[in-house]
Amino acid sequence: MTFKRGVLLALLVLAMVAFYYRQQIYVRDFRASVTRNGAVEDGAQVFISLNDDVLLENDNAPMYITLLQHDRPVREPKQLNCIHFFICYVADDGATLAGSDEGARLLQMTKDQASYRDSEGKTAVVAFR
Repeated sequence: MTFKRGVLLALLVLAMVAFYYRQQIYVRDFRASVTRNGAVEDGAQVFISLNDDVLLENDNAPMYITLLQHDRPVREPKQLNCIHFFICYVADDGATLAGSDEGARLLQMTKDQASYRDSEGKTAVVAFR
């Protein structure tokens, strides 16, 4: 097998895996921003899946990982595998997703923004550009 065929085969396999796990693969949106009670959060990273679900990760204080999905409660993934600042994979079965604190709920999710209220009652807005 030549090098070109090997690379093409590897790319084809990666494309098939990405298609199969498309609801669990989140790609970083570098232009998106997170505001909480009107203040922009520094260090907040926004990842989006192909079906427009949102994964929020903040490495600065307050540290959190939050998963916002259509028609599901706001949750925190127990298992998150990332290539930092680029792409994340969430194992999306019942055993690897934890419920968030009481009171956290998704308020609205559109193609332009997602808003939710965290367990402390603060409203967070994720704006996509």
